[in-house]
Amino acid sequence: MENYVSKFGGSSVQNFDVIKRIVADDARRKYIVLSAPGDSDRSKRITQQLIGLAQQRLNGQSIDQCKDAIDSVVAKYENSFKINSPQTGDRLTERLNQTISDPEGYMAAVKAFGEEEAARLAAPLLDATFVDAKEFMLVTGPFDHATVQPKAYNRMKRVLLSHSKDNQRYTLPGFYGIHNDGLIATFSFGGSDQTGAEVARGINADCYENFTDSPIRAADPRIISDAKIIAEMTRNELRDLSYGGFSIFHPQAVKPLHDTSIPLHVRSTKDYPHKGTMVLEERISDPKKPIIGIAYQHGFCAFSVSKIGLNDEIGILARTANVFYNPKIKRNIPIEFPASGIDDLSFVARQNVFNDGNYLSKIKTELYEASGSNGSKVKFRENLSCLVVAGKGLVSNEYVSAYAQIALADAGVRIIASSKGAERRCLLFAVPQDHAEKAVKGLYERFIA
Repeated sequence: MENYVSKFGGSSVQNFDVIKRIVADDARRKYIVLSAPGDSDRSKRITQQLIGLAQQRLNGQSIDQCKDAIDSVVAKYENSFKINSPQTGDRLTERLNQTISDPEGYMAAVKAFGEEEAARLAAPLLDATFVDAKEFMLVTGPFDHATVQPKAYNRMKRVLLSHSKDNQRYTLPGFYGIHNDGLIATFSFGGSDQTGAEVARGINADCYENFTDSPIRAADPRIISDAKIIAEMTRNELRDLSYGGFSIFHPQAVKPLHDTSIPLHVRSTKDYPHKGTMVLEERISDPKKPIIGIAYQHGFCAFSVSKIGLNDEIGILARTANVFYNPKIKRNIPIEFPASGIDDLSFVARQNVFNDGNYLSKIKTELYEASGSNGSKVKFRENLSCLVVAGKGLVSNEYVSAYAQIALADAGVRIIASSKGAERRCLLFAVPQDHAEKAVKGLYERFIA
């Protein structure tokens, strides 16, 4: 029998009866990856509550002082799974009482409880066996931004396949793994998507199903109310749009499936059994519809450097880029994308890195010096949005970039910086934040409607 890995997000776990019906509908759904129960109010989600509890303990508060918060977490599980579970409170108290010298390690262990307890409670309700991620998900790196070790895949095969039976199901917690020293580390937020993909790769699943609360659409439905559902797309297209702000899927979650033939099936729990979106290694594109989706994300800024003769200076790109990355002073500012013209360079980055005005001034000064000082101009532009236009049709149609810029101009959108790369996999535009919505509308009308 085929093996499916099926991951359910927090909003789905919040109404567990729906998961029970979906899992029972197909015997191939053998590996069930679960997030912690969600909440429409982000501040009330279990992960956020666990972070608060960990902080209380790190600040020296006793378990008795944390009792109300513990009871609130337990109530969320009991409401989601429709059970009475005093053991959940006992297990959470035990986790909070752990002695871990590194505060970040302690925080990771407490955060991981959310997914661990969800998978543990779900097992008997699905007639499944609970398998802790600590048994197979070997990770390395920071406690809050872990990466999977290559040897983890062999461990997954050994743990998850060796005793597998055709009629046996397993519940697996998402979001975390274990360091070689036995300490828990988590992926970045939304990392349960990544867990599902890693497990699918590890056991060579026939399909990775990712159930969420809404289908993948060609644009944000808050802007385009009737945005089309995407029936089929490539992994690169999904990764590009996820990077650009598609909150439907974690940007890193596609990576484990690259170089495999495992399809990713993104489906909506609310619309089940609607087919949803199939994400494949390759697809046939419609030459009349080169663009498959448009995404945007707020919170960016840009540094531009200009100078007569800048383009003739050997090493200018390296010198200016090194302002953002300097291991000697432990500076590592991610550049989202660079853009260049004749005698000018631009670097687009996340704006929240530069909240300190003194730090911002220091970066500008160093860019001025790196560009040779005399005659250089360094400008800073704030409150930008990053716009991503994705579709494999970009590769074969060299005019799409020009049409996109015309569509933006017609919509009254000012382009601050742009990039498309030599492979033309997607188009990136930095635009003023208050222009983002009309940019999406203009591009959607031109390429997708």
